[in-house]
Amino acid sequence: MLERLDVAGALAHLQEAWMPVDIARVNDSAVRCAKIQGEFHWHTHRFSDEFFLVEEGEMVIQTAGGDVTLRKGQGVVVPKGTRHRSKSDQGAVVLLFELHKTRKEGD
Repeated sequence: MLERLDVAGALAHLQEAWMPVDIARVNDSAVRCAKIQGEFHWHTHRFSDEFFLVEEGEMVIQTAGGDVTLRKGQGVVVPKGTRHRSKSDQGAVVLLFELHKTRKEGD
């Protein structure tokens, strides 16, 4: 039996910034939603890529190679081994796709 996911409901119930909530598992990956506000620290995921998709607001992914600004409906893949940090001055809600064992603070 397939289970319908209420992504909008999960996004609406996010309380605290930088505290991702798992909403689904796809093989060895997790689909997570998170509220972001301000700046996260610089970090690297050595063994896996990370995908960000903005659902509300605007955010910036910073890397040594430059910044990428994302608005609603836009996403980016941060390749494994890329030192990065995310930030949002006004706040944003994002979906994250990453290995389920990925530590949010990086390796």
